[in-house]
Amino acid sequence: MRWLDELGEREERGFSAATLTEADASGLQLASGLRLAEVIGGKAAGLALLLRAGLPVPDGFVAWTPETARAGYAVLARRSGIAHPLVAVRSSSPVEDGQARSAAGQLPTELGVRGADAVAEAVARIIAAEATLSAEATLSGQAQRPRPPETGSFPVLVQLMVSAVAAGVSFSAHPVTGARDCIVVEAVHGLGVLLTDGQVVPEHVVVHRHTGAVLTSRLGRQRLVATIGEAGLTHVTRLDPASIDATSGASSPVLTPARLDAVVAATARAEQAIGVAADVEWAFDETGQLWVLQARPITTLPSV
Repeated sequence: MRWLDELGEREERGFSAATLTEADASGLQLASGLRLAEVIGGKAAGLALLLRAGLPVPDGFVAWTPETARAGYAVLARRSGIAHPLVAVRSSSPVEDGQARSAAGQLPTELGVRGADAVAEAVARIIAAEATLSAEATLSGQAQRPRPPETGSFPVLVQLMVSAVAAGVSFSAHPVTGARDCIVVEAVHGLGVLLTDGQVVPEHVVVHRHTGAVLTSRLGRQRLVATIGEAGLTHVTRLDPASIDATSGASSPVLTPARLDAVVAATARAEQAIGVAADVEWAFDETGQLWVLQARPITTLPSV
């Protein structure tokens, strides 16, 4: 395997951190994604597969200790050209994501983290949470993949933070009906955290995956919007009243035709990349660039 040489942490007996880009470039055999997932966890392995497919993924790395996270952050700063970049710190534990079972949302995500010390502290907190969840899974008899013997710890994903003006989730199959001929998109203004936390009613669009025809379209009812500040804090404020229809109560559209086309195309490509029906998280930044933040199997997909 090729891991980040510039981190200065690699030894012959093991490894400590790897950028997503270099994990992809290393020639790892990723036919099923399982080999990589055993090393860097399901979430990071999924992102490596997306990178391999040419999808836009925020730059980042995987760390197993606070110390290597601190070193990795310094490298990420050089790679990004930003002295103190804001990052998102998330678990990539094999316990959390998987095709047969998903414990998504049980482990914390820390957004807008800035500075090497703050990143190291966030990684330490998430490793502790991963250890707790792993112990609970073991006690309950749930199967889990073993930790990589080289690390003896749990993988944590650190990525550049996307300052989103619009964000959402999409599904390459209908998560309720199980229909495989459509792509479902849900979107909000600002960061996607209010959507994933269930605090707002998102815009909802269903598109026929082969013809591109819009089958269903419903505006959201969003009253709050989450943004990331310069200090890295997540701010939740009321949506501009001018963005809310006084008669229907609907919020202004998030998904322009161009945004919808980009999300639909990325969702279909994500499914192809991971090999199964995909649950995708994404965001648009202030330049209009779409970023794919995560892709994982839809674990509750009904049979058709």
